[in-house]
Amino acid sequence: MAVGPTVQPLVSLGFTALEAEVYGFLLGESPVTGYRIAQALRKPAPNIYKAIESLEAKGAVMVDDGASRLCRPIPPQELLGHLERRFQEDRNRAAESLSEMTAPATDDRVYQLKSPDQVLERARRMLEQCREVALVDAFPRPLAKLRDDIEAAAHRARRRARHRRCAARERRRALARSMGQRRRRRSGAPRRVSHRGCERSAPGDLVG
Repeated sequence: MAVGPTVQPLVSLGFTALEAEVYGFLLGESPVTGYRIAQALRKPAPNIYKAIESLEAKGAVMVDDGASRLCRPIPPQELLGHLERRFQEDRNRAAESLSEMTAPATDDRVYQLKSPDQVLERARRMLEQCREVALVDAFPRPLAKLRDDIEAAAHRARRRARHRRCAARERRRALARSMGQRRRRRSGAPRRVSHRGCERSAPGDLVG
């Protein structure tokens, strides 16, 4: 049976090509012995047994404890969930370790990013750190991959703008109140407190 389409995605997730082939075969035919897998894939049996052992350690297959040592694959969704959680744990540990290291000083030299993924990740980081204006010039395909990040940056910019406007209004109001109080003190105008707690001039309510 053809297992080619299964290989590359699993290799991208850290499997060897042989491990990916074994897992793909088991998805279509299981439970089977390692010897049967070696026959089907036309691979040396010792290599297959080693791949099965590695897959078991990665949580991708289950091996029967009986004499036949039958192999059965973990369902794909369960496997992917396990790999995602393990990656997140590894990422958190790496982030913690790297945060303790001193970052190299920046320089003015120009460097070229070779990988499209590197370019996209750098663009995402720049959008995340953007405070005022972001100008994006991109072809439709990479632009589609950055759309969520662009919209998030625009949302943050709108929120900051609203915050600045509100803060400016509050400052103007505070200044107006302060100036009004100064004028009243200079003029000696009497004041009273209304039922709402606001200070108002009320000549008719003077106490002589």
